[in-house]
Amino acid sequence: MTLSLSLFMAFLAVITTLLLAPGPSVWLAIHNGLTHGVRAAVIGILGNVVAFQGLMALSAMSLSAVIQIATPGLLIMKYAGGAYLGYLGLRLLIAPTGTISRGAGEGSDPTRVWRLFRQAFLVTVSNPKALMFVVALLPQFVDPDHAVLPQWGLMAMTTVIVHFCVYWGYAVAGHKASRYLLDARIRRFYNGASSVLFLGFAVGWMFGSW
Repeated sequence: MTLSLSLFMAFLAVITTLLLAPGPSVWLAIHNGLTHGVRAAVIGILGNVVAFQGLMALSAMSLSAVIQIATPGLLIMKYAGGAYLGYLGLRLLIAPTGTISRGAGEGSDPTRVWRLFRQAFLVTVSNPKALMFVVALLPQFVDPDHAVLPQWGLMAMTTVIVHFCVYWGYAVAGHKASRYLLDARIRRFYNGASSVLFLGFAVGWMFGSW
């Protein structure tokens, strides 16, 4: 037996709200859709999805107790994630601001594909808040009176679908705005604003409480 309908609807509402909430992963999906195109952005979205499913697997394998007491490990993830966001922000700050063509980045260059996947994967997997969510909150939706594995399987499949659809929507919205970046001045402003945003995420990530 899997989740009851009421428990499943509660889980669906929580996970959808979590994934819709603005954050570095969301902004990365928008940025990739805007500057690289939707097809390329999907590669990054897959990186987000794979990373989040990995965190869910940790919780499903009953490692939550170990993770909860592994404060040094969480701190390492916290500061490493913040440093990586800062790195992304600095890269945008010094990026060239020449004009771009519509549909830029729609190709399948293996180096670009791997870079987009890796960026999104690292942003998600190094997020201590995502880890604490799957460790502390997701188990609350599991009914201990029934088989656990089918319940986790249903939550995992649901999360994959919602995660991909939400981030794909953000990437499409970003791509729709790409025409505004055809002007180098607007692109320069966009790069600067995005850099400040990522650097802000980095500071909040490293020095915020969680």
